[in-house]
This record gives sequence, structure tokens and C-alpha cells, in this order.
Amino acid sequence: MRLIFLDVDYVLNSYRKSKEVYMLTGKRHSGKDFPFDEECMKYLKYIIDETNSYIVISSSWRKYNDHMEVLKDKLIQYNLFDRVIAMTNISCNKESEIKDFLNGISCNFVILDDSYINELNGYLVRTDPYCGLTRENAYEAIKLLKR
Repeated sequence: MRLIFLDVDYVLNSYRKSKEVYMLTGKRHSGKDFPFDEECMKYLKYIIDETNSYIVISSSWRKYNDHMEVLKDKLIQYNLFDRVIAMTNISCNKESEIKDFLNGISCNFVILDDSYINELNGYLVRTDPYCGLTRENAYEAIKLLKR
């Protein structure tokens, strides 16, 4: 099994997209209203199509039902919602949550996140908040998932 631990902010959305929306509408984002970046979503789909991976939501979005509804709708739009198999438990930090989730599971995995991860750094594909998930990130994730 191959797993993607998925963050949302600055992975599936980007500062670039937020700036673009602001320039067109004059409206700033607010939490769940942060605009998803179509390019980032396409790269997530590409990773999953190439690796047959499943998604584990590790984003803070999982704490809020309204945010999760927005994410669900976006994943459905890209035919990815059926790839979501779980969410990490909420604890003190993301790395602990991922380690707890992986306890006793044998799998290849990658962490798509804009934050730093210490002990699991070898599995991290760190995105740039300005761009979100890029083609280069997607290639790196595929390489890690196929090893």
C-alpha cells in the first residue's frame, strides 16, 4: 500500500492563487474560503494516478467540519475523494500524528506539506507556500512512493 499524508494549506492552495483571486475580486481568503489552486490539484491527481496511492488527511482542516466539506467537494471534483482512507488523530504535532498512524503498518508513504518534519524528513516533499504542489514536487513524491 502507498499512502500520501496530505496537508491542505500551501499544498493544494498557494499564495500565488490567493493573490490572483484577490487581484480579480478584491477579496482576501479566510480559512476554508482559501482558493484551491487547479494546478496543485492536478499534480495531486497525477501522483495518485501514477502510484495508486491512498490519502490520509494530516491537515489541520480535519479539525473543522466546514473545512472538511470544502475539501471533500474539491476532492470529489477531481475524482479523488474515494482515495481518502483516513485522517490522522489530533495530538501535539503532525510528526507524532503520522508516526502513530503508521504504527504497525507496512507501507510506502510520502508527506506532502509546507512545514518541516524532523525525524520523517526523508519522506517529506516540502512545498513552497507561494506555489503549492508543483510538477517537481509531484515527481519527487512519485519517486519516494515507488521506492
